Amino acid sequence: MGNEKSGNTNPRTLALVIEVSGCACTCSHCGAQGHPYPAMPLKDIERVLKAAGRFCKAEGIVFDRDFSGAYHEILTHPDALKVMQLFNEYNPAHIRTFEPFTTPGPLLALRPDWEEILKGAKELGTEVMWFALHGIGEVHDRLVKQKDAFAKLVIAIGRAKSVGLYCGGNVFFSTENLHQIPQILEFCRSKFTAPVSYEVATYVPTPRLRAYEKYRPTLAQLAPYAERIEEAATWKRMWVDLEKCSEASYVRQALNPEQAEKVEWTLNNPNRISLVCRNNLDLHTGVASEGAYGPCHGNLGSGNMQETFRKAARLGPVPLEQLYFPGEQLPPVSELAAKWGDPQGQKIYRHPVAMFLRWLDVALATPAWCGRVALIQVSNPL
Repeated sequence: MGNEKSGNTNPRTLALVIEVSGCACTCSHCGAQGHPYPAMPLKDIERVLKAAGRFCKAEGIVFDRDFSGAYHEILTHPDALKVMQLFNEYNPAHIRTFEPFTTPGPLLALRPDWEEILKGAKELGTEVMWFALHGIGEVHDRLVKQKDAFAKLVIAIGRAKSVGLYCGGNVFFSTENLHQIPQILEFCRSKFTAPVSYEVATYVPTPRLRAYEKYRPTLAQLAPYAERIEEAATWKRMWVDLEKCSEASYVRQALNPEQAEKVEWTLNNPNRISLVCRNNLDLHTGVASEGAYGPCHGNLGSGNMQETFRKAARLGPVPLEQLYFPGEQLPPVSELAAKWGDPQGQKIYRHPVAMFLRWLDVALATPAWCGRVALIQVSNPL
C-alpha cells in the first residue's frame, strides 16, 4: 500500500489473544463481535499461556504486549480475578497485562465480588479502568443493547473510583446521540479522571459494523461541535481538521499518488504474527479485536501444542484485509476510491484504514468486481 520498508531487521513478534469468556453487552460500535459464550476453564487458559511462553522462548520471538490479551469481556468469567492473575504470571513480556482494564461496565455493577476484582486488578498493576460511552440514558442502553446499561455504567465508575482507580475511556458519536453532545461532554468532565477519546466507530466488514453505518454521523452533523470536542479531547487529531476524515477527503487522497503514498491505509505489521485461541482451543491466524479469523492451524487441546504454534508461525503475518477477503490480489486503494468511493461522501471515518476496509467491502459486494472472492468461513465453535 505504499508504506513498506526495505531492509527490515525488526524482530518477529507474537500477538496472542485467548478468548476466555463472552460478552454481556453486544455494543454496536465493537469490531470484536463479542457475544455470550461459555467460559474457558482455568486449566486450559494456563496450558495455552505456558505453551505460548515456551514457543516464544524456543523460537526467539518477542511476545507483543500491545496486541495480546484476554477476550472478550473478562468479567463474564466466573473466576475473573484468577484469569487476570494467570495472564500476569505467564505473560512472557512480564508487563501489566490489564492496564488499562477495558470493560463496558455493567458487570461491575452486578457482580457481588466487584471489590475483590478491582482491588486484585490494582495489585496486578492496573491504574485505569477504560469504559465505552454511547450516549446518556436510554440512548446508551439502546446502542449497547442492554436495559439500564447506562445506570450500571455510572455505578461501575463510582466503584472503580472507590478503590482508587482512575476512570477514562472512549466516547462514540453517532446520529443517535448528536443531540446529547453537550450532556456527554459534561458527563465526561464530571465523571472521568483519566484520558477520554472522542471518536466515531471504526469500520470492519463484520455484520455489526455494517449495521452501524446507519448511525455514522456526517461532517455537517459533527462540525458545529468540533471545537468544543477538541478542547475536551485528549487525542485531538481528528477534531483539528474534521473534514480530512470525510469520505470525500479520503477519495481525494487516494486518487493523488503523492498523497496516497503518505497515508497509512493498512495497520499491518510485517513482523507481527497475530493469533487467536478460541474458547474451544482452536488456534487461528486472526485479529480478535477486529472480528477477523483466518486459517485454523489445529486444536491446542489435542496433539502437539508447540507444533501447532510452529504451523501458525510458518504462515507468518497476514494482512488484515486478506483475513476478510482472502484468495486473490486485492485492488489498489486508488482503484477502490475511483470505482467505489463517493467523491461527495460526508460520513466521518476516524482512520483511513476504516475507509479502506469499507471500500473493499463495497467492492466485494458489487458483481462488477471481476476479482470477487468469498469471505473466509470460520466455523463458530461457540
